[in-house]
Amino acid sequence: MNLTAISVVGSLLLATSINAQTASLKMRFVFDGALPARETIDTPSEFNLAEDSTLDEALLADRESKGIRNVVVCVDTGRGGSKLDLAPHKSQQRCLVISNVRFEPHILLARVGDSLQLKNVASDRHCPNIEFFNMPIVNVDLQPGETITVPLAGPASAPITSSACPWMKSFLVVLDHPFASVSDSTGAVSIDGLPSGASLTFMAYHESLRLDHVIVTNKPTQWKRSRFEVFLQPGHNDLGTVFVPSAAVIRRIRHVGSPGATP
Repeated sequence: MNLTAISVVGSLLLATSINAQTASLKMRFVFDGALPARETIDTPSEFNLAEDSTLDEALLADRESKGIRNVVVCVDTGRGGSKLDLAPHKSQQRCLVISNVRFEPHILLARVGDSLQLKNVASDRHCPNIEFFNMPIVNVDLQPGETITVPLAGPASAPITSSACPWMKSFLVVLDHPFASVSDSTGAVSIDGLPSGASLTFMAYHESLRLDHVIVTNKPTQWKRSRFEVFLQPGHNDLGTVFVPSAAVIRRIRHVGSPGATP
């Protein structure tokens, strides 16, 4: 084998090795500016709720680090988005628990083909509603200890509310792929197992923020329609801190760690 052939074979082996490696993407969402005063939800007196049960969960931010919780970041596979080559998905059951007049978790990720179990572990009856756009709306009456299972047949982003307790709210995000994450209490997001060596389009979403103008690596950056593109190198890809300006807020913030609040 001559040197040219060896060089070609070596290049093909290197390209195959790179493409076989996966990539991860991480970033951290931080509020840029003074945090607005927290907001208490008006609730009927007969519920006799503790203070931490009446605090709005629409936007949670840590008082010290200003990390923003519950930002959803995922690969965008919609119109004009990325195309993914995926292995068959083995369906899983996802669980949303009703407890302490809250839905847990606040943001629930699932994949098409999974099922959702609504479980009432509270001492009172609850009436959860799932307001699907492209699937039948779910409206059930769950007595204490009861559960119901809902099939998730297609992609969806749907709020989950309660007829009995209107301040209760959660969000269900159903995707056709596994590449999604929700920011934790520090604002950190991490997505693993991504294909490397290619550019992918990502979408960022928060129920109370407009994530179209942010600051990345100290540079004002426009994320048109809250979407951004990243070329993924094999291994770790870190966008660093994504600062979200105060002008992005469309609802007030509950300060995590403040007196009367629950982390």
